[in-house]
Amino acid sequence: MKRAVNMLVTGVVLVLGLAVLPVTAVASTADHAFTDVPYGHQFADAIQILVDRDVVDGYSDGTFRPENPVLRAQLAKMILLMIASDEWTRLDELVRGDMALPPFTDFGMPDSPESLYPHDFVSAAWQHGIIRGTTSHTFSPWAPATRAQAITMTVRATEAQHPWLIQWDSQLYEPWGDFDPAHGTPSAIAYQSGFLDGIVYTGAPGIPVGTYVSPWAPMTRGEAAQLLSNVIQLRDGYWESESAGG
Repeated sequence: MKRAVNMLVTGVVLVLGLAVLPVTAVASTADHAFTDVPYGHQFADAIQILVDRDVVDGYSDGTFRPENPVLRAQLAKMILLMIASDEWTRLDELVRGDMALPPFTDFGMPDSPESLYPHDFVSAAWQHGIIRGTTSHTFSPWAPATRAQAITMTVRATEAQHPWLIQWDSQLYEPWGDFDPAHGTPSAIAYQSGFLDGIVYTGAPGIPVGTYVSPWAPMTRGEAAQLLSNVIQLRDGYWESESAGG
């Protein structure tokens, strides 16, 4: 029987005592899809995982633009496509054209009948508790998502869809400490759960070693790909372990 998808977020799900599964490395021979993501690029393998799962397809000129900020509407779509990349969840169950619209007034004209982006994807992400507005009536869809926002959205989605992947020790608040009431705990959960593996948060260009980059700075598209591909690999690794009786 097909597993029902429960997307209601009722708070932070605290799952303790589960070992963090290692993120499986992707072979370096992967066929990278974009002209601006060469072999050896920091996020090449992560981006390829998302391409293979139909989570991203880049721009019409053949680029991915991994150094560009990921926009809030883009991220909402990517997270829903990440959820739908498993074998139990259908995208048309998550994103439907008849879903109630959120109270946001800053989207402009409705989507064309052939497209679910951005209105339907953002409506679905709002209905499933993955996103919240920047104010009570705005979502700021074309603003860059900060690292804190992107991580919090991803943790909300994972808590609802795959709570067994969540690792949480309330005494530990890496990488930024308890820096914000809305984003401090999700960021610590993401760090402990392995969602931030492969993302350079210290010693990046222009950032002294031992000094973390700001959670309030925009997350790049490459970082977002790494974040979401980490969740995909941890999820798939968990199910492979369960199937093998591990």
